[in-house]
Amino acid sequence: LDERCDVFGLGAILCVILTGLPPYGRSEGNALRRRVEQGDLLEAAVSLGQCGADVELVTLAKECLAARAEDRPRDAGVVAARVSAYLVSVQE
Repeated sequence: LDERCDVFGLGAILCVILTGLPPYGRSEGNALRRRVEQGDLLEAAVSLGQCGADVELVTLAKECLAARAEDRPRDAGVVAARVSAYLVSVQE
């Protein structure tokens, strides 16, 4: 485990902000555990794709929620930099 676990958590927070739902939807108990073990984030990807948010934020959330840690941004600093760059672009 490394910093990419924290990145997943940030992606989960961003997912809730953008869609109103956590990455694994309303799953509970054994169903939730199964989805986590399988890395089943299809529902989150669909929800993010349909949420109507700017593509930069949706893309960042999806990258942070990648099932394979290697596919996520390296650490929270990278995520913060991308959010900051997004905010600057919106202000311009």
